[in-house]
Amino acid sequence: MKFRKSYKATLDYSIIWTSYLQGESIHTSTWNIITDTTEDETPLEIVLTKQTTDKTTVVVKGGDIGKKYRLGNIVEYVKNDDKYLVDKRYIEIQVTE
Repeated sequence: MKFRKSYKATLDYSIIWTSYLQGESIHTSTWNIITDTTEDETPLEIVLTKQTTDKTTVVVKGGDIGKKYRLGNIVEYVKNDDKYLVDKRYIEIQVTE
């Protein structure tokens, strides 16, 4: 999934996992910024993360104009009440003026 955001904006992005979970519920969700931000003047920052049983959300702010950031979301979910499965999805954010 690809998105655009202004460097001034603080926005939320969500992944709806229903079609991937096959009726199961999300147990844990972890978001991370994969893109190297060490030399950014204003790096993209994760402000908040949240989850429901079938949706994960990340709120981000900042970012250098013109840069693309890749974020990963890893979820664990329970299968048959006793086995944790792991899945991962990515989003890409292009920062604009």
